[in-house]
Amino acid sequence: IMTLIDFYSGSNDKLHTACRLSAKVMQQNLKITIYTPDTKIADQLDNLLWTFLNHQAPMNERASMGF
Repeated sequence: IMTLIDFYSGSNDKLHTACRLSAKVMQQNLKITIYTPDTKIADQLDNLLWTFLNHQAPMNERASMGF
């Protein structure tokens, strides 16, 4: 498996964009790494991801993700 690196810029809501892209990656059963410049943004993204992915995942997938 070859590593693929994508960079995204120009988003008005970077955290929400990261959540949408993360959901797409998870649907493909791939791994994702998200770089944040500091722990404050990492914490915000962490909280948003849990909320976002909980609402996006079908019920059978929520159980496997620990929801």
